[in-house]
Amino acid sequence: MRHDPRRGTHNLPNAQLIGQTRPPGPIHLIVLAVVNLTSVPQSTGFPDDRSGRRAAWYSLAALLRAAAGSLLQVQPNEIASGIHGTGTGSSKARTFAFLSDTLDNGAGYCTHLADRGVFDQLMTTTSRMLAEFADGAHGRDCRGSCYQCLRDYTNMAYHSLLDWRLAGELLSILRATDDTSNQHGRQSAELLRDWASNIPPGDVEFWDDLGGTGPAVLFEERVWVAAKGPFEAADAAMSSPRISIVRDAVAANTRGVCDMVFVDDFLLDKAPARVSAMLADFDGA
Repeated sequence: MRHDPRRGTHNLPNAQLIGQTRPPGPIHLIVLAVVNLTSVPQSTGFPDDRSGRRAAWYSLAALLRAAAGSLLQVQPNEIASGIHGTGTGSSKARTFAFLSDTLDNGAGYCTHLADRGVFDQLMTTTSRMLAEFADGAHGRDCRGSCYQCLRDYTNMAYHSLLDWRLAGELLSILRATDDTSNQHGRQSAELLRDWASNIPPGDVEFWDDLGGTGPAVLFEERVWVAAKGPFEAADAAMSSPRISIVRDAVAANTRGVCDMVFVDDFLLDKAPARVSAMLADFDGA
């Protein structure tokens, strides 16, 4: 994993960092990485919903659990997975994805997985599983998760959040690889179009391409709306290069509407009505 000074093991008893060993304890955790899930308003003041990022962490934990079960040849109920939050609602809040043994005294599975060599095998297994999920009918038909990939009877409470594509995207970010795909952009365009089609025509105007930056929607002649990935920053302190290019295209547009907001494509997919409500409450920058 790429080093990040924000990562750590604060308030995590019996935490296992990759490559370190500790005496067996009641619970053994592998600290995978940390990301800030605090919702930071966008530069226009529009709320930045982080539901997609939260879903990605649960999905990554479920993916690693499935990969661990495959690698160690154990039943799913012998390893638990989830996310653990530390800190407060401030910018220093942290989130950890973890795996843990389910037995009270620990079977030693996660201590074993924390070994550097074994962890490398876990990453290889995870990459193989992601490639299998993306292949054939499953890659075409499974929009989020199913019982052929991340779902099982033990994680039913999180089925609506699990998404193998989000898990793969987050893992690529944490491993500092560049495994991006045009499929993500195509899906965002389809979601944006579907959302706009359910709003009275007089209130929205769909643009297939806004200044060469991709699709956007002019909402109520007062604000531009574009989709973004869960991990794309759009706040005043930090914006992704693509977000900055889209904002430049809005500034150069002749419609005279300067406000630009970005909505998480996860939210467009799972709760499009919430997107409409957020825009109705938005008064502009």
